[in-house]
This record gives sequence, structure tokens and C-alpha cells, in this order.
Amino acid sequence: MKKLNAIDLDNTLIPFDSFRILVVSHLKQKKYLTPVSVIALMRKMRMIGGAEFKQRVLCCLQEEEQYPVLIHEVVRQVMSAIRSEIMEEIDDETDEDTSNVLITASPKDYVKLVAQRLGWPYMASEIKGKRFIHCHGKKKLELLLKYYPEDKFIYNFAISDSLSDLPLLQTFRKYRLLI
Repeated sequence: MKKLNAIDLDNTLIPFDSFRILVVSHLKQKKYLTPVSVIALMRKMRMIGGAEFKQRVLCCLQEEEQYPVLIHEVVRQVMSAIRSEIMEEIDDETDEDTSNVLITASPKDYVKLVAQRLGWPYMASEIKGKRFIHCHGKKKLELLLKYYPEDKFIYNFAISDSLSDLPLLQTFRKYRLLI
């Protein structure tokens, strides 16, 4: 059976929140109040939760002409910030029979490009039709089990910074929780 490693992106493989980079990059381009500014303020004031924040921001940004430019800027920043010590740890847990999967709550829009550059498959948050699929917490485990069933994979190694990922981490033979 093929071994599987699951790697979180934000504050794990990279030392920051990539979605924050997307939002901040957008806001820096604008010299006026935008819908994203209002949504960010609502999140800051705890009027909306994280999933709703991501969904609303993505809906707004995906309509913008400059969105592809923003996406490529985020990918550039993510790729240049990959933590070598984490990659070394992943490499130590990887052999020719291992598949590494990037699994993150960040949006598919740029995660797929990061994963392509790493040569890994991915699972990420996305909008499908009118439905937002937030790849976070227990949803990560649900998606992992769906696409990488335990009877076909050896859950080898997982790494994340978030306690919300603990159910996912605990399904692996070996895991590391970065706190």
C-alpha cells in the first residue's frame, strides 16, 4: 500500500496566513473603501466567522479583473516562504512509496498552483456552485477519508499548527502539532 503524508499550509509549511496575504494585497491596491474592506471589518469585529469571511471575500475577489494577478502574487510569496526545516522533516518521512498531500483551509484558487509547483495533490477550501466548502477541522478529515481511504493508504505522517486539525492528525501513524 502507498503511504500518505498530510501537510498543512498556513503557519506550518509557510510561517504566515496566505489568505491574509491575499486580502492585504487586494486592499493595498485600492485607494478607496471596497466590499472586501467592509467584510474584513466585520470579521475584525467578530460579526462573521472565519468560513463566512473567506466565502464573502472570495466571492468579491473572483469578480475582479485583477484577481489572477493577486493569485500569482500570493503564490510567489508562498513559494518563497516555504520553511526549509519543515520540508526536510517531510522529506525524512517520504520515500518512493509515499504521496504527500497539501491539505488546507486556504482557497483552491492559489493552493492548486502551489501544489502543482510542489508536485503534490491538494485539498483546499472552494466555492462549488453557491456552496462554500471550508476545508477546516473535521472537514479535512472527512475529505481525506473520502479521497484517500484507509484501506488503500497507510496514513504515515501529518503536520499542522492547528488544534482544529487534531482529529486529522490522530489518524496518522506519526504526527506533529506545531504550537
